[in-house]
Amino acid sequence: MSDIGKGAYLALFSQIGISLLIANLGGALLGHWIDGQLSSGPIFLILGFVGGFVAGAVAAARLVQRTLRHLDALDVAAKAAKREREARQRDAAREIGRGR
Repeated sequence: MSDIGKGAYLALFSQIGISLLIANLGGALLGHWIDGQLSSGPIFLILGFVGGFVAGAVAAARLVQRTLRHLDALDVAAKAAKREREARQRDAAREIGRGR
């Protein structure tokens, strides 16, 4: 794995953590606010937390899929460039061999 790949995975894990944190916290705070407005028990707090977790998990899954597609495309491009470079080197070596 190249340094670019390691940095991309570190960024991915950071984004997953932040998206889960924000979604959970936002859902819990919204549920707490609704409970305060309705003078109800912690039911909306719990529902907000669970809903935030589900929303965060969906966002994280989409983020992972998008990042992996991008890294796969970079890998395919790097492999194609390597094959092209090797083909040019073989052609150059053949030309040198013919010139002798």
